[in-house]
Amino acid sequence: MPPRKSSRRAALTLVELLVAIVLSAMLIGVITFVWLQSNRIFMTTMNNVEAYQRLRTVLDMFERDLSNMNRTVEMDYFTDTNANGRYDEGLDGPALIAGANYRAPRDAADPLVRAGLPEFCEEGNGGFSARPFFFAPTILSPPPYTIEGEGYLEGRAYWRDEILAQCGVSQQGASRPALVHYRLVPWGTRSALRRRIWLADANGQPTAGGDQTAILAHDLLDLKFGFYFQPATAATGITGSAFGPWYHVGLDMDGGGSSTQAQDLFATDRDRGLASARDATQGISTQHLNQFGGDNAISFVYEGFARIEENDGIVQMRTINAVNAPPPVGPRRTTAPEVFGPANLNVYTNFDFPGVRPGDRVYVFDATDDDATLPPEKAGSPEVPFHSPPRGPGQVAGNEQNVFPAQYLTVDEIYSVNQFWVSMTFNEQINMATLRKYWLAYEPAVEVLEADLSGPTDPGGPTRRITSSFNVRYRVGFLPPAILARVSIDDRYNQQVRVLERVIKVLQH
Repeated sequence: MPPRKSSRRAALTLVELLVAIVLSAMLIGVITFVWLQSNRIFMTTMNNVEAYQRLRTVLDMFERDLSNMNRTVEMDYFTDTNANGRYDEGLDGPALIAGANYRAPRDAADPLVRAGLPEFCEEGNGGFSARPFFFAPTILSPPPYTIEGEGYLEGRAYWRDEILAQCGVSQQGASRPALVHYRLVPWGTRSALRRRIWLADANGQPTAGGDQTAILAHDLLDLKFGFYFQPATAATGITGSAFGPWYHVGLDMDGGGSSTQAQDLFATDRDRGLASARDATQGISTQHLNQFGGDNAISFVYEGFARIEENDGIVQMRTINAVNAPPPVGPRRTTAPEVFGPANLNVYTNFDFPGVRPGDRVYVFDATDDDATLPPEKAGSPEVPFHSPPRGPGQVAGNEQNVFPAQYLTVDEIYSVNQFWVSMTFNEQINMATLRKYWLAYEPAVEVLEADLSGPTDPGGPTRRITSSFNVRYRVGFLPPAILARVSIDDRYNQQVRVLERVIKVLQH
């Protein structure tokens, strides 16, 4: 009888079952690990993309505004008392919107209004809200701030620069002139980027409808502005610079009087190749050392005192050392070292204007005679011409004709002697014959000899014979060829600080 086949099937043993479970668990674990890692990589990438996209959006806005900066020494945002189209010191006041100074924050939703803070960070810049209106463009660099108690951000210091500029702003498909101010404002433990613009009306005055404030980005940590500027060695005497042509607004914070955080940030920027724009040896101009009373800010404008003089029929302007100087009270002198009046009006200085070129416009105002000589008809009169505007034929008080009013002059050429810029001429004709007839009469010619000049670092030009001369105050603006904007943002997912910067070419420099 043949053997019968068993109907029972072979089953898994316990060992085989355990092996299968372990292998399945390992496979599931590998799949889970790969999925988690992929998800983490995806989230990390997405957060990086989002962070950098936000930074690029901010930099795009910077580029649209700052590339269209205007070179000007007469901002349009002031109350023009005499309607001459220019800001007059001591006469014109701040422009008002609904009776309030336009520089004060006005939007109820503005973080500055909620925090009770002024428009500009006044810490470390001496109160920029009270500065004259022509100081723009201006970069301000208040002391850095720190974030405490935030784990990976704890104890870190960040810049919070500000920039104020007059730009061409696109509004409703058209470009309109506007004053633009960027700064960081408090936003929880972080900061937000705030942009405020003041659009001018047809009369150059800001209006309530043109005053616009917006928050462009949150969780920003750092805002820093630098600028490209190649100093003119002939004008500044700066040679062998170790830093090159990139600058930022900063003092030498390696010295005393500044915080450790400020010193560290300053050293980092210095090591990256950014020189201090207001450093005594590396700065762009000696005029900027005390422009804001030693505060950490810089504007792209020069101002001071100058002498307009006629030499062999050529009219030139030379700067003089006369900051806050009183008028001279004696006749012109020809002996060294005093060429004209008291010493503080005597010393010629070099044209330390490395950003000014032919074709630029110089605003000259407050013309005064550089001596106290009087024509015979005015002898014994208590009215000294120096203390008065330049007078024309009409001498009746209140009915004078100003033969040299405040005006713009266009630079024709800038002259140098011994590698120092010493004078400039203008396209516009200055009629010295008319000025001698009605204002500068009876001035003896003056010989300026080599012994009268101050030396190789302050030559004041060549020896010459000055037929007539008078003093003026001047302002002249310039723009850097490029602006460096650097921003950083808090990537909380990755617990990192993302940094991005962009070089913005200034179109009208």
